[in-house]
Amino acid sequence: MAKTVRVGLVGATGLLGRELLNLLADKRFPAQEVRAFASERSAGDLVSYGDTELEVTALTEEGFADCDLAFFCAPDEVAKGFIPAALKAGCVVVDSSRAFRRDPRSLVIVPGLQDEAMSLHRGLLVLPASQSLVLLYALWPLHEEATITRLVVTSLMPVSCAGQKGVQELEKQVSDLLNMREVTCKTFSEQIAFNLLPATSAFGRDEYSLDEEDLHYDIPHVLDAPDLAITSSCLQMPVFFGHALSVNVEMEKKMSAKNARALLSQSFGVQVLDNPAQEILPSPVDCTSQDEVFVGRIREDRSRESALNLWICADNLRRGSALSLCQLGLDLVQGGYLEKNWDSGIWEKNHALLPFDEYLERMLAVPRPGADNFLGFYDHRVGAMCRDPRLLLIPLDDHICHRGDGLFESICFRKGRIFALEAHLQRLRQGAEALELTVPCSFKELEEIICGLCRTVGVMDGELRVFLSRGPGGFGIQPSECPRAGLYVVVLRAKAPHTELYERGVAAFTSAIPPKQSYIARIKNTNYLPNVFMAREAEKQGLDVAVSFGADGVMGEAAVANIA
Repeated sequence: MAKTVRVGLVGATGLLGRELLNLLADKRFPAQEVRAFASERSAGDLVSYGDTELEVTALTEEGFADCDLAFFCAPDEVAKGFIPAALKAGCVVVDSSRAFRRDPRSLVIVPGLQDEAMSLHRGLLVLPASQSLVLLYALWPLHEEATITRLVVTSLMPVSCAGQKGVQELEKQVSDLLNMREVTCKTFSEQIAFNLLPATSAFGRDEYSLDEEDLHYDIPHVLDAPDLAITSSCLQMPVFFGHALSVNVEMEKKMSAKNARALLSQSFGVQVLDNPAQEILPSPVDCTSQDEVFVGRIREDRSRESALNLWICADNLRRGSALSLCQLGLDLVQGGYLEKNWDSGIWEKNHALLPFDEYLERMLAVPRPGADNFLGFYDHRVGAMCRDPRLLLIPLDDHICHRGDGLFESICFRKGRIFALEAHLQRLRQGAEALELTVPCSFKELEEIICGLCRTVGVMDGELRVFLSRGPGGFGIQPSECPRAGLYVVVLRAKAPHTELYERGVAAFTSAIPPKQSYIARIKNTNYLPNVFMAREAEKQGLDVAVSFGADGVMGEAAVANIA
């Protein structure tokens, strides 16, 4: 088997991919063929593999044909898009991203610590996040000996965790500052050179970053300690390579610093450097290109009866990812675990069933188009205002979503004054009477909600959207299945005026879409499909606006506004 393994490596041109190729060659990985995959932009490039070079191929779903093993060293979105195709092709996948880390079908595993679990894989093996993996090598023996109950982790992360662009940004900023030039920030939110940033990634639930949430998931999961309490802070430090973690470990049984040093000195993958008197202590520079996790500053916590403080360093690219990927690959080959004894059909659809907290976390991490234009909203179900666009959610079983059974008003405010608010609310009242919609509050209260929201967002110019819906309750057509109407108010940034239209005028044309029937046109309802068709007409013809006319030749409406 070892002589016939065909390997695919996704992300071959990135920092991690190149490091893994070097390791596969250095460790004499038993590969008959190695295929280097990357984006179309990198197709045709050459990457080093031992004494030879590999030509990079554009990543496609068909590229995994006849591959036995695929390493993924790519961003989450690439892994999410192509891992199912590799699995469907019968390929065993070893992944370093968080794309499927919490999927119950994947096996999250640390090489050297959980070898007995290798046979349980169902096609996909996933590494913990690199800082989690480094930490786990130090925690594993302590947990087996004395059962860890609580962790406080401060993780200092190097710029290479952001890839080549992170390394290049630090390098350029250092050069610019030393040459009295102004720095630019693209990869990091603020200057990283000679600085320390308070967060390393986007924020998720409860203002914890995604890297911090990785720690909170990975450590209890791998240690099989669901009740383990953990809190963390991940900081961005101006160092090119190397993780550094300050960790407070609380355990059920008291362990002396001396016993901890002895235990860790005998543990797999760990090297103790802990001689403060001679200043022999680990640092990120010491661990560069090293295979071990280095532990030092082991001392008893004077404020807690059964706690230790540790300082842990390791090469984030090598030990934290590439070496672990390589070791898992070797274990798969040498243990005969590449034989397909799992059903690839379980991967054809990504339908993981997640617990509430994990689903909420994943939902909040989904990109939110239009967020830059969003200022705040009010949801009457909650009875409160909010600024976070990720929480602007209308239930799918609200009839406004699947039946168009609802009303809306589009209102603007300039210099702190809302235009024609009374007239808009009067039209909303008339529409509610026509649809027999019971507004869930008085119109006086609605006016106060609108004005209060405008004041809360703190801008003088903006756009308002008021939605009155039939409410949630079912997917039928009967309004009676919805016990209570929904009410939503949204504030957006003010639209920039189309000044060029005042100079050249508007190019209009007659639409093929007939006007709405009068009984619908009189109501400002959310069924705007005819207007969408008219807007598409204008877009295809390169004109500004489509205008509809009735059979009697009377102008009806335009795609953007009622005209008559």
